[in-house]
This record gives sequence, C-alpha cells and structure tokens, in this order.
Amino acid sequence: MIRSPEGIRISQRHYVLSMLFKFRMANCKSISTPVDRNMKLRRDSGQACDATRFQQIVGNLIYLTITRTDLSYSIGLISQYMSQPKAENLQCAQGILRYVSSTKDRALLYRTGIAKQLVGYMDADWAGNVGDRKSTSRFTISLGSTAIPWSSKKQSTIALLSTETEYRGAVVATCKAIWAEKAT
Repeated sequence: MIRSPEGIRISQRHYVLSMLFKFRMANCKSISTPVDRNMKLRRDSGQACDATRFQQIVGNLIYLTITRTDLSYSIGLISQYMSQPKAENLQCAQGILRYVSSTKDRALLYRTGIAKQLVGYMDADWAGNVGDRKSTSRFTISLGSTAIPWSSKKQSTIALLSTETEYRGAVVATCKAIWAEKAT
C-alpha cells in the first residue's frame, strides 16, 4: 500500500514477481487476455497432469484476486477442475500466469477528492459451463474511482433462458449494491 496526494494505491506486484519466479515463468512470453472467452474446458477430456502443480498455481492466483478484479472470471473457471485437472487446465492456468506477467503493475487506486458515486456493472453467460450447463454471473461495483465488491460466480441452478441468467445475476449484483450503499 502506497499513500500519495493522489490517493491510496494497493498493489501485489512483489507477490506477482515471486509467484512467477516460483512457477518458473518469470521470463515467459506475455499475452493480452487471461483466457479466450470462447474456450470451453471439459472435465472428462484430455490427459491428466501434475495435480499438485496445478493446485499450487490456482491457489496462488486465487490470492491475487484480492486486488485484481480482472482475474476473477478466469480463475473461477479453472478452479472448478482442482480435484482432477487435465493438461488443458494446466495450460489455461499457465496462460493466466502469462497474462499476470504482462500486467504485474496493476493496482487498486482509491483516489482522494473523487465524488463518491456508486456505479455497478453486471454480466452473465448463459449455460457457459459445458459439463453442467450452469451459467456464470459477474459484477463489479465501484464507489468513486475503485471497485469495492466484485464477484464472478457460477449460478447454483440451470437457467432455461438467457434472460433468466441475466435476471439472477442482476439480483445478486443489486443486493451487493444495496449493501455497499448502506456501508458507506
């Protein structure tokens, strides 16, 4: 955490660098997105991989979501395969590390002197999980200049319509927005 006249900056740069070194990806080729949005991971296809390595990578990445809202969806996607990871899951996790390598300087900046306006964004995919046909909802709520709560979570039930998926996601995001408004 760094305080300045601009505001408070919270960064995990040191953690990212040590994580990349730990997994021998400090000098990896960087990429511009954490995962391909059209990628569909499957539980029952592909060869098994080193489960311990995969679990360590995902565990380290989960800790990184404390300050990195941009990673929530992709890490949530691969963390579903912790018990029996396949080679494609490990490749996806390494792809996220490559993205993290290119964005290691990103941080949350809570600016001083900014109007405290509450703004929220929500999105949901319909039946995005190939295995169980469940949808994933994502939201970010900002107060002033920086996100306060954010989430990317698989919905607990199967939606029959894309509208139903969006509605369920909007309900959760609205509840969090009300909570955030009352907390301020």
